[in-house]
Amino acid sequence: MKYIIVGLGNFGSVLAERFTQMGYEVVGVDRNIERVEDIKSKISVAVCLNVTDKNNLSVLPLESADGVIIALGKEFGESLMAYAIFKEYGVNKLIVRAVSEIHATVLSFLGVEHIIFPEKDAAQKYALSLEMQNYISSYKLDDDTFIVQMYLPKRFAGLKLSMINFKSDHKVKFISLKRKVEITNMFGAKHKEVRVVDVEKGDITLYEEDIIILLGSFANLSRFGK
Repeated sequence: MKYIIVGLGNFGSVLAERFTQMGYEVVGVDRNIERVEDIKSKISVAVCLNVTDKNNLSVLPLESADGVIIALGKEFGESLMAYAIFKEYGVNKLIVRAVSEIHATVLSFLGVEHIIFPEKDAAQKYALSLEMQNYISSYKLDDDTFIVQMYLPKRFAGLKLSMINFKSDHKVKFISLKRKVEITNMFGAKHKEVRVVDVEKGDITLYEEDIIILLGSFANLSRFGK
């Protein structure tokens, strides 16, 4: 996979390094030479370039890139101009970072299909972690719908799974259950690993160390996880 990341600030630089660690080929672009110098040894290629001048884009491997991520920060206008220029070049997949609700609205109006809101997403995940003492991780499906993985709240320990009315009482959807089970490796040694429990095999008794995976709104998941 090859991605061009435009804007090497806090978000763009971390994303570029992470993609590189995942084995992607990353071309990082920024008009600030200091940012380019800081990251050039950590990713495939780093280029000092002003992308709002469309004549400059000819040096970028646009045809071979799987996508372009415009990760520009506070410069609202620069982000919109960059999107328009890359769109004019016929880039297949354009992903644009929004820095505010207004920015996201304008991007949607312009027809941007892939909008990311990293600061907002991070804030929501942090809020979930504060609300839920047992929080492990979450995946955002839309502005107010998440899949959350958490340790089972203590008040449910010892109950049968069928005794919890997830939908009617808690307004969340049960997806899956995981717990530590004893595994024997190829050498006959035993150890414990977290595995998904087949809940179809019978009514499962829940334990405090179980991990439960749920789907729901931010508010309902927070209430369940307390």
